[in-house]
Formats: sequence, structure tokens, C-alpha cells
Amino acid sequence: MTTTYGNVSNASALSADITAIDLASQAGGGTGTHYVITLKAGATLTEGSDVTAIDLAGSDTLTLNGEGAELNGADDYRGLFVYAGKVTIENLTIEDAVAKGGAGGGGALFVADDESDGAYGNSPQVTLDNIDFASDSAVGGTGGIRGAGSAGGGGGGLGGPGGNAFQSAGGGVAAAGVGRAAPLTAATAVATTAAQGLFRAARQAALDP
Repeated sequence: MTTTYGNVSNASALSADITAIDLASQAGGGTGTHYVITLKAGATLTEGSDVTAIDLAGSDTLTLNGEGAELNGADDYRGLFVYAGKVTIENLTIEDAVAKGGAGGGGALFVADDESDGAYGNSPQVTLDNIDFASDSAVGGTGGIRGAGSAGGGGGGLGGPGGNAFQSAGGGVAAAGVGRAAPLTAATAVATTAAQGLFRAARQAALDP
């Protein structure tokens, strides 16, 4: 069975469609429905908040066809986040998306690597076809509060703030910084090297007296 959402022309509508697909997939148990989202050809979808994460159950799949449209993060919001499921993204430009640790943001594209912790145990698989990335970046999260005689907490992870002096781990997926640092893989065009440099710099700053 195929379920189609067409002529999507703004970021809030895209987010709403993804939310509807997530809920339908989870309610149906992932029996093999193929969902299709088609954007309005040539449109610019400027985000005012993060686009909902794609979270499919079972063998359900999603194709996002950009039709030459642009998803623009406005230098403040993540692009696309695939938490679970088999997803194809095609004919789309993702521009000015920003990865923000601890603020729930992502970069141009995040693909979770957290199958054991996923609600449906459905490891994501993402295929890209004719995708352009432009001016996307990664920004480290703010470290936690420094306490007397201890280093400050780690910077935030995706969806959670940094820990405090007694909870030093960075935030994991949808969690505060309480030691649950679930692994995430930043996929193509997220400034991985820059993010690693920011992490090292933040770690050193936290260790310096």
C-alpha cells in the first residue's frame, strides 16, 4: 500500500506530514506501507522550528521527493533527522541547517545509530539521490555547570542539555545529560570535522581550572 502527501510547500506542513506518517506507521505496526512526501517544485521551505524526526516502524518506508525544492534551516534549525526506518531522500537542497548540541537540533542530515534504544528497534537506512548541501554547520552544545572541586558537565547531545558537575555526561537522544550518551552518526554534509574540533575545545576548556 502507498500513502502519498503531495505539493508540500512549507516547512510546518512537511513537519506535520512526517508526524502523521510516524503516528500511522507506529499504530499500524509497520506492515510494509510505502509513504511518499512530494514537495512543491522549486519551493523554499524555511524552518521556524525543527522538522519532526522520521520514526518508522517495522518494514514501512518513506520517499521524500524534493522536486528541486530547498529546505532552509534559517541558520538556526536542523535539516532532516531519521531516527528509524528505510528512507529515500531525492531531488532536494538542504541549506543553512545548523547542528546544535543540547538544543535538540541537527545539521543537514542526522541518521540515528541507536537501534537498541529505539522504541521499535528499527535501524535507519537512508538513500540519497540528487541531494545538495549548502552552508550547513555544526555547533557544540553548552557545557553543564561547574561545581567546586569538579569539572563542568559535558556539552549537550542531540535532544538533551549537558550534565552538571555531578552528571558529567553529555545529553543523548531525547535525554538530559545523565550518562545516557546514545551514539549518533552525523551523516553527509554535516561538518563532522568541525564538530569534533569544537568538542575537543569544549572538553579542554572544561578541564582547565
